[in-house]
Amino acid sequence: MEETIVQYDVDPEMLTNFLDESEESIATLDSLFIQLEQKPEDKKIIESIFRVAHSIKGLAAFLNLISIKDLTHQLETVLDNIRKDRLNVDSGIIDVLLAGFDELSHMLVRVRAGQNQVDDENRISMLLDRIKCLSDSNTPISQGPDTHPDRSNAASWENAEMDAAQNQIIEEATDAN
Repeated sequence: MEETIVQYDVDPEMLTNFLDESEESIATLDSLFIQLEQKPEDKKIIESIFRVAHSIKGLAAFLNLISIKDLTHQLETVLDNIRKDRLNVDSGIIDVLLAGFDELSHMLVRVRAGQNQVDDENRISMLLDRIKCLSDSNTPISQGPDTHPDRSNAASWENAEMDAAQNQIIEEATDAN
């Protein structure tokens, strides 16, 4: 089955720069995750991984690469919860984060090849559900979402505020062109 070539509605040079920078950033993650497994409490490592997700998310949003933006947003939320001590790093969290960044890497390759960002909607949906399960709860992924009614939604509000500010910046940059 031959796949249709996708024409992304962005400047080709901007898209290429985004792909180059994103792939370069993702290449640094292997060593960061190895360090994180050895030092799960090290906030500098988490901050470095968070910055990769945050940068890719912002640029993907600007370039209207919605599936990439959605995935990186969910990864960013989990990492932000770890930064703010709402989640503790364990092997389950690392496994899910690695799966998310692996999928992100595949998505970038697909975009570079002129293909759809997502090749299997069911697989990406299941992965997003696994990641959301982490970001929506303070319990290990194997136990499912937190069902405590008094749990704070501060992380959700903070991320919504960051997204709104980022969207405003993108709109202003787009209007300036």
